[in-house]
Amino acid sequence: MKSMTGYGIGRAALGQGTLNLEVRALNHKNQDVRLRLPTELAEHQFYLEELVRKNLGRGRFDVALRVQGAIGGEPQISFEKARAHYAALTNLRDEIAPESEVPFTALLKFPGIFQESSLEPDLARSSLKTAFDEAHRQLDEMRNSEGQRLSIDFNERLEIFASLIERITESAAAALIASRLRLKNRLAELLEGTKAQVAPERLEAELAVLAERSDITEELVRLESHRVELARLFSQTVPIGRKVDFLLQEVGREVNTIGSKSHDATIAHLVVNLKAEVERMREQVQNIE
Repeated sequence: MKSMTGYGIGRAALGQGTLNLEVRALNHKNQDVRLRLPTELAEHQFYLEELVRKNLGRGRFDVALRVQGAIGGEPQISFEKARAHYAALTNLRDEIAPESEVPFTALLKFPGIFQESSLEPDLARSSLKTAFDEAHRQLDEMRNSEGQRLSIDFNERLEIFASLIERITESAAAALIASRLRLKNRLAELLEGTKAQVAPERLEAELAVLAERSDITEELVRLESHRVELARLFSQTVPIGRKVDFLLQEVGREVNTIGSKSHDATIAHLVVNLKAEVERMREQVQNIE
């Protein structure tokens, strides 16, 4: 089991500088990737996004890339363009203002003289992957650690879940006997002092209908099956969030059915406790991948 929250940072050298890549993971029902890259690496945004989507699962991931130092090497100077522009300026000076001075800084106004050294795409991507792999490793360590704590909590709740199912099963048999007895006593009270009688077979037929309407055996069997499957999932290391969420929805439906079928006060109290445990698990499952 792995948590969806965590943090990781990776660094890698590039040119004369360093890449710093941070990944923050938060809860989200789907995969949501958000990137922030500096201008000089903007062309590699799609490559980095694919790395994130391929290696990280469900959740929201905020990825921030920062640059320290000169990652593109020394800027290049076009001496030919500089000479041509300066010669043109001095010629213009000789015609218009022969005695004036042509400042060297005037060349800064002409485009194309100074050029940033371009980044080698393969080298940039190699550094990006190195930084991401380290951030991913740290993120996984934190998410796995948190996932272990969540697993302990889930298994403790499953034990409570199993205990409540067992108590409901025990109470259901006693509740059926008590219901049959109440119905017979009530019928006897109604017929007392009269000559009317109820055929035994008719009474048993009515009791059978009552028992069928209040029978929760099927729901209890399905709840136990879901509990076993949840315990199996909680022991796995692959993403299980969606499966667990689905199973807990099914568990909730079975619990609601038991509550509507049974009119026994003891079972009603146990159903309330069972609903509370299921709701706690449903809230916590939002934190697992």
